[in-house]
Amino acid sequence: MSQSIRIASAQYLIEEPKTLTEFLNKLTRWVDEGARAADLLVFPEYGGAEVMAVLGREHNRDLLAATRGCRN
Repeated sequence: MSQSIRIASAQYLIEEPKTLTEFLNKLTRWVDEGARAADLLVFPEYGGAEVMAVLGREHNRDLLAATRGCRN
């Protein structure tokens, strides 16, 4: 017996959210939309990269500093 799986993939547009809430709201909308028609959602590996924008451009010039900033 074979089973079908519906897959939704995202062509994710990277933006610069001003707050973590703005980023999470966008992600929630994408997941809600994909979940309506799929069993598995596939986001590109850079899908979480825009959360770094919340820290501001000054932080993001130094990847190590930006990573440390996300943990605080």
